[in-house]
Amino acid sequence: MFAVIPAAGLSRRMGRPKLLIDLAGTTVIARLVEALRAADVPNIVVVGRASDEPLWTEVRRLCGVLEVRPHIDPPDMRSSVEHALSAIRDQLQPSDDDGWLLVPADHPVLDANVIRDVIAIWQQHPNRVVIPTHGNERGHPTVLPWSLAQQVSQIPADKGLNWLIRSQPDLVKEWPTSNPAVLLDLDTPEDLERLRQNLGSKQRVGGVVVCGGKSTRMGRPKLSLPFGDEVMLQRVCRILHQIVDPIVVVAAQDQEIPPLPADVHVVRDEYPDQGPLAGIAKGLGALRDRVDAAFVTSCDVPLLKTEFIRSLIERLGTHDAVVPTDGEHDHVLAAVYRVELESLARQLLADQRRRPFFLIQQSDAVRVPTSELLCVDPELDSLRNLNTPDEYEAALARL
Repeated sequence: MFAVIPAAGLSRRMGRPKLLIDLAGTTVIARLVEALRAADVPNIVVVGRASDEPLWTEVRRLCGVLEVRPHIDPPDMRSSVEHALSAIRDQLQPSDDDGWLLVPADHPVLDANVIRDVIAIWQQHPNRVVIPTHGNERGHPTVLPWSLAQQVSQIPADKGLNWLIRSQPDLVKEWPTSNPAVLLDLDTPEDLERLRQNLGSKQRVGGVVVCGGKSTRMGRPKLSLPFGDEVMLQRVCRILHQIVDPIVVVAAQDQEIPPLPADVHVVRDEYPDQGPLAGIAKGLGALRDRVDAAFVTSCDVPLLKTEFIRSLIERLGTHDAVVPTDGEHDHVLAAVYRVELESLARQLLADQRRRPFFLIQQSDAVRVPTSELLCVDPELDSLRNLNTPDEYEAALARL
């Protein structure tokens, strides 16, 4: 399945680039891309104007999206789609059994469930064009068989994409849905105001730094190791503060803490020697009623990247957690958790199930392959814990 997002419009009615507008903490284009990813659409193609560098900067930050930049700006959606289909044909080797989604970029409230459902209907009718409808109106995304892709270039010059569908009505299968998102696009400032009211306020995200470990392999407390003109814990808190607020540091009962900004709250781990799950529980509890979720990290990642944090937060949506994974290992101390998971974490500790794996397993967690994070953190430094003197020296050398 291939998703085609035409994004070459000039946003004249909006008066500013609408795909970069912030909606509840995420840009319009990012919301759409993340909805497609959450629906397990493996290939996403964005077509835009070659000169629209702000758009491409945002698209690159989203990682893994195929960028199509025609030398001549596409004058309409049909032209954009032709360029996208050509790129898919040349670079992704589709077969006639594949399908492709037409997803206008200005449909920012499409959610993963709608996308999954319309794809599932198409899979039952793979030779048809599936169009969602709401209240007898046709909407998006539309799913088409790849076998129709070559017909796009044969559309008469004075006709648009709709001509292809209208000229073959027997191919169309309408799918009625009660979800109005299939009709809601974003064209004017009035549309934007209505959407913002419906979406509510931006999710509040705080930060938790877990630093109760014994630093056995390092031979001295890692949180106080010098790193530039600050120590490790100070540096991690400073980096976090660029993205999230408030910040809580979870320390062991008798652990010395270096000076921190007055708005960084230090709490003491009430489950000694119980591992990271205890620190996660304590940190989430300290932020309850203050934020919706928290990015949780450790004190020994001085090369933590702000864009890495932002990328995970943007994937949270309505999920309970977002956790990077390399296929074998979940990076539970470089993840986003809803504060409501505190109660589950405490129950797991009471049941002697101390591995954070159980927290991930029993919640609605999204596992993000580390390969999808390389464009925001090419060396995956945000996952690089410093555990030994050699690792510490190597990190210092990169300052």
